Amino acid sequence: MKALFLSHQHALDGGGGGQQQCSREYQQVLRSAGFDLLDVTFDTDRTWRTRLRRKFRPEPYANLIPQDFLARVDVALREHNPSFVFCNLYNFIPLGPVLREMMPKTTKLVILSHGLASVDEVHASRIAREPFAAMHLPKVSDSWIGRMIQSEARGLPAFDHVFCLAEFEVEICRWLGARSVSWWPRTLSAEHFLPWKPKGDRIGIVGTLDHPPNLEGVELFCAALHSLEIGPLRLRLVTRSRKIATDLQSRYPFVDVLGPLEEREAVKAEASTWNAFIHPIFCHAMGCSTKVATGLEWGLPVLTSTAGLRGYECHDGALPTFNNPVDLAGAAIEMLDIVRATEARQEILNTVRLSASLADVAGRMRADLGL
Repeated sequence: MKALFLSHQHALDGGGGGQQQCSREYQQVLRSAGFDLLDVTFDTDRTWRTRLRRKFRPEPYANLIPQDFLARVDVALREHNPSFVFCNLYNFIPLGPVLREMMPKTTKLVILSHGLASVDEVHASRIAREPFAAMHLPKVSDSWIGRMIQSEARGLPAFDHVFCLAEFEVEICRWLGARSVSWWPRTLSAEHFLPWKPKGDRIGIVGTLDHPPNLEGVELFCAALHSLEIGPLRLRLVTRSRKIATDLQSRYPFVDVLGPLEEREAVKAEASTWNAFIHPIFCHAMGCSTKVATGLEWGLPVLTSTAGLRGYECHDGALPTFNNPVDLAGAAIEMLDIVRATEARQEILNTVRLSASLADVAGRMRADLGL
């Protein structure tokens, strides 16, 4: 089946973060499902007129896609007559009605959501009053959040189907008017397990900390550890968010700031010495959690919450989750016991080996699209 794949070109770059990882996986799943994809990409509109609009009249989800992009989509529609048009990322939400008008009625319009931006904006607004967040996060106005939700409610009903990366966002999209919506689980690979050589006193976190749910999570986790008897425990932070990490280190004596560790092998060498990989998050953030996949695919003992495992399905190797900071901190301290950590690692190895394959997810996507 012929299909257009509309995307920001940066989302299809090699390497990169969660956006690139999920975009590549969307394409892999679609190809496995039998789609012949033609990429139609754009780069952010940086013309001086658009930059002025962004500065003086900002709009949610708007002023990113250049005007000539729709003309190129129209050409591709007429030349290739695709059965489906897949829109990668939330940038396309406000364009849904415009695209629907351009397309033949027989062509299905589908958005591949990486999460609704309003989910994180509401969270940022909620924690903005907290001292640990006020110095690191820009303020988000109520009117901005309202306009963002309004844009989502106007755009989502134009799509024939919405694919989400986490189960909880299915109901939010339905509430916002999506006519047909489902989610698919991330796939995991058992080919990247690290040679585990725990030092005995280390746990660690990998990833950006300035994302509001992550910032709140690491602060609450550190505060909970600080209230407990932690013995020799060291919390190792591998992150580019140096300002936040340094702030945590100044207030919590068990924190070690390692910086980003630019070389991938250096990150792996460090992580292989940890008794546990910690993903502290206590609210549902937009999309799925790509950070937790790093620890899972490395085969480390992983401690997180239900929100931290959003976007993944655990079958026989079901993982325990810890949904408040004190419970997560207590579990982290238990991981200093090498016997307990080894048992937890075996649960992770089983979970990854039993996770959904590309073929499994492709079959679900075909069914959801009525194929």
